[in-house]
Amino acid sequence: MNVRTPHQILKQYWGYDTFREPQYAIIESVLKKQDTLALLPTGGGKSLCFQIPGLILEGVTLVVSPLIALMQDQVENLIKRRIPATFVNSTLPQNEQRYRLEGVKRGFYKFLYLSPERLQSYEFLSYLRELSIALLAVDEAHCISQWGYNFRPDYLKIAEIKSYIPWVTTIALTASATPIVQKDICDKLQLHNPNIFKKSFFRANIQYVVLYDENQYDKILEILNKVQGAGLIYVRSRKKTFELSNWLVKNGISSEPYHGGLSPEIKNQIQQRWINNQTRIIVCTNAFGMGIDKPDVRLVIHWEMPPDLESYYQEAGRAGRDEKKSYAILFFKPSDAHNQLQQILNQYPDFEIFQKNANLLYDYLKIPLYEKPNNPIPISIFRNLINNKLLSANALKATLKILELAEFISLEDTSEFYSQLKIVVSPDSLHEFLQKYPSCYDSVEVLLRELGGESFTTYLAFSVEDLIAKHELNEKEFLQKLFFLHDHKIIDHIPPVHEPTIKFLKPRELLYQENSAWDKVTFLKEQALIRFKAMLEYAELKTNCRSQSILKYFGEVEAQFCGKCDVCLGRHQVHMVSYTLEEEILHIIQEGESRYEKILQKVKKGNPEEAKVALRNLIDKNVLEIHQFEVKLKKRK
Repeated sequence: MNVRTPHQILKQYWGYDTFREPQYAIIESVLKKQDTLALLPTGGGKSLCFQIPGLILEGVTLVVSPLIALMQDQVENLIKRRIPATFVNSTLPQNEQRYRLEGVKRGFYKFLYLSPERLQSYEFLSYLRELSIALLAVDEAHCISQWGYNFRPDYLKIAEIKSYIPWVTTIALTASATPIVQKDICDKLQLHNPNIFKKSFFRANIQYVVLYDENQYDKILEILNKVQGAGLIYVRSRKKTFELSNWLVKNGISSEPYHGGLSPEIKNQIQQRWINNQTRIIVCTNAFGMGIDKPDVRLVIHWEMPPDLESYYQEAGRAGRDEKKSYAILFFKPSDAHNQLQQILNQYPDFEIFQKNANLLYDYLKIPLYEKPNNPIPISIFRNLINNKLLSANALKATLKILELAEFISLEDTSEFYSQLKIVVSPDSLHEFLQKYPSCYDSVEVLLRELGGESFTTYLAFSVEDLIAKHELNEKEFLQKLFFLHDHKIIDHIPPVHEPTIKFLKPRELLYQENSAWDKVTFLKEQALIRFKAMLEYAELKTNCRSQSILKYFGEVEAQFCGKCDVCLGRHQVHMVSYTLEEEILHIIQEGESRYEKILQKVKKGNPEEAKVALRNLIDKNVLEIHQFEVKLKKRK
């Protein structure tokens, strides 16, 4: 049998001639059946590190991925390349899951993508011993670590299935893990003498900037007018995605909103328009970005401070994957820090508050003390608790998360998408509004036809997809009308969400024992506060290089200053045009030129005298040093 080489496969299926560093070394490690941990920054090509070995090894590669949308996207990309792949997750009915697993068993597929909770299902375990598994790939491996920023309890069960397949090599992959998280990944996944590959998290082409006390709307327009090309603006709420995107459109910038509650079809359409440069700016929540490869993103803007450096680095790292100059801009206000801290305290309340809220849930479901429901329960059943203000949405989310961490319940995703809507004005007021805004008449008529007069008195759920298909509506226009009506306080519209179901694992009586499970919750709260502090310190930096600060957080203790962030350039508010001369000089030096006169000759912006002033400014700011007409970046420890 003629075994193809990694380079041959790379060329045949992906069209590339060479690997990025250190992809080939990682692939060799896997092919030698060595457990492997690969730490590659966002856009570093992690998927190839298990997909190419998977095409060489005999059998199927089992890929564990935490995000349904991400695994579906990767499977679609493999199928487009004529590589047989499939996924099994809770969006599929049981008979379809069995059909696909039977196909894996018969050797029809080279890659099987699974969500972590599927690993423990009876259906999968019954097939596991019969599957010819060649490789176990754990994507987003930081999810297994309680020290990490995105801990998923289901990931802890991955190691358990290895007892069924002890011969199988494991590769764990992540784009953001501190040294302590890296060690935890190896321990929790029981990696045997793993080869660990790390690529520096340094992004030489990205200029990190933090802007303080700005009029954010005016500043964003200024930035977008000076920096050409595609961009992302990250916000923290679904409502803000529509509000800011609509404002950009009114100001002549093509933009679309994106959040996790949109249907897969709408999400895909928005992504494709952006990738094809039909839309310039996506205003999005953190639901956007995973698995989306657009190399020419020129700027990523954060409307407010994220909760931790891991997520900030990942999101900012979506800029400049083509290695051309790009910007990562963070707006920071003191209120951001207060809001983030409050979210952490809400997410991990005191035991007494948690117990009170958990009792509300159990009482609402009429669960006796020594029992638990046998069937999964949709989370939407708790909607009335929120509507009647017995429990806030944040308190419900925190309570369910803690019950999951304490292993009282398991949460499983479903494929249902729904909206909730209530008309909050009287029929007469609605009539007056429609006379003023007749363009909304058709949308309101459709809503009333579907929901009826009851929508004036209570919240009603409906499927956006079904409604759009039934009435042959334009999706974008209809959603814009919904949010227009919401903004004018005609309706209260709660956008669609991806709803999980709840499976109860333990009887209620154990809820009243403050045991070691609560120690886990306390530990996670402490880690969240540590990550919050690191993010806050980054946002408030006044003297240390921003890039250096990020790199040290991820364990690169010898990292040097970047010479281009707002702190290195001696200003805390970098103006995109004003400093292009200094930036050009720094770029020339970073490319290898060190002779004073040659640097001045290579400068294209400004005249020689202006270049001399810019060069002297950089020396005065301690960014550069000069010795015997040799100019160098000044080292900072």
